[in-house]
Amino acid sequence: MSMITQPLREEHRELLKDLEIMRVTADSVTEEHLTAATVSGIETCIDFLIKTVIPHSLAEDRAIYPVLQKILGSSHATEAMSHDHMVISNLTRELCYLRSHIPGLLVTTDQVQGLRRVLYGLYILIKTHIEKEEEHYIPLMEENLQPEEFTYMMESLDIAVAEVRKDIPMLLEGFKSS
Repeated sequence: MSMITQPLREEHRELLKDLEIMRVTADSVTEEHLTAATVSGIETCIDFLIKTVIPHSLAEDRAIYPVLQKILGSSHATEAMSHDHMVISNLTRELCYLRSHIPGLLVTTDQVQGLRRVLYGLYILIKTHIEKEEEHYIPLMEENLQPEEFTYMMESLDIAVAEVRKDIPMLLEGFKSS
């Protein structure tokens, strides 16, 4: 493992650690009613998705994937990963919709199934997505990028994340009104 990619690996480690709230929350969704802790967990998941996961994924599309496309010699090389980002956004929108239609703690069977499906779906999709980056794309970066190229790419990622985060109020409106 190359030291130049360590910052990206550390960021992934943090994301995976924070991602556990989704599995724990999905496990806590039970028939007929939600606990206050489960509702809080759903809110935490939505916050994590909108403020961390989605900005990171949109920034990857802008800053990292073009570099990987160049390394791999095809503009199509990262389409499947970008598709994951789109599905994550769509599932986040669905989670916000589900949450907005649960006024208290009482839930229908359909709402329970929907919450579990979306939370478990997001959990496994994000976890698998990060694992694919760790196993396939980061080694390509280590083999093909000079330290200054990687540093530039990571600085571009940070700038892209900051730009996306400026749009969080707009993202929130789009997600929470869906």
